[in-house]
Amino acid sequence: MYKYKRLKILAYYLLILGIISFAVYHFRPTPVPDPALALAAGENAHQASTSQLANEPSTSVDQANLWNQELNSLVVKRQGEVLKGAEWIHVTELHQRNKDTTGTLSTGQQIPANYILDTWYHLNKQGKVFELINIMKTENNEIVQVSTHSKGVWQNLTVGEKWQGDPPTLNLDYGFNSDMANASSWGSTLKREENKLSNGRSTLAFTIKDMFNQPVKIDGHENLIISGETRAHFDPQSGALLSLDRVFVDETGAQFFAEQMTILTFEKIELPPNDVLSYLEGTAK
Repeated sequence: MYKYKRLKILAYYLLILGIISFAVYHFRPTPVPDPALALAAGENAHQASTSQLANEPSTSVDQANLWNQELNSLVVKRQGEVLKGAEWIHVTELHQRNKDTTGTLSTGQQIPANYILDTWYHLNKQGKVFELINIMKTENNEIVQVSTHSKGVWQNLTVGEKWQGDPPTLNLDYGFNSDMANASSWGSTLKREENKLSNGRSTLAFTIKDMFNQPVKIDGHENLIISGETRAHFDPQSGALLSLDRVFVDETGAQFFAEQMTILTFEKIELPPNDVLSYLEGTAK
């Protein structure tokens, strides 16, 4: 179990860096395996440490429980307000990644380091997703790829792939609430701050921080990575997730953003535009 925890922490950060890309999950032709189990199959995988970072105070159990309760209250409040009576929800995310190399589609098209995800979720009366339209765009608004889910079938319309699969879950906090609830058992250090974003908006920020037993080599980065953290910024009034930051420290002590995901748009709508709805017919524009 201890080994599993350490593998899961490392997998969490490898997932962030795009070794298993959560950002393009909807475009994969096969389901994403549990990263911890995938890493457990490799004997040479680096493992994450449950020891604390140098000069970093540990988080007491009582303090962690208080922060978890506060975060859970925000997430539950947000879900209750957003999902009630909603039929379609439109979310636009800006992903900015510090990567020198990125993947390519089977068509040969390069996946940009920075991109926009435009997603339309169609909900049933129980607030569950049963249809989805997902469009990846460049920062110049050029379409990179389009995928859909309808009637139990996923399609990547850009590369012409189709596969059976369950619909996605509309996770308003992107799984951060669950990660933070498990963080203490993983040996992570937690932090809570009240601060402001660059646009002056007040936020409540929670951080999960870990150090690796051994420095990790990541493609596209010259120096080895020794620690990582995830910071989630929430609106303290509505409970809305505003941004999610993936931050790393390399062996020189330099800190840098691996990825920053910012919510640009979050809205309830009656129907998507006709050109977006047409993707459910299985034709890429």
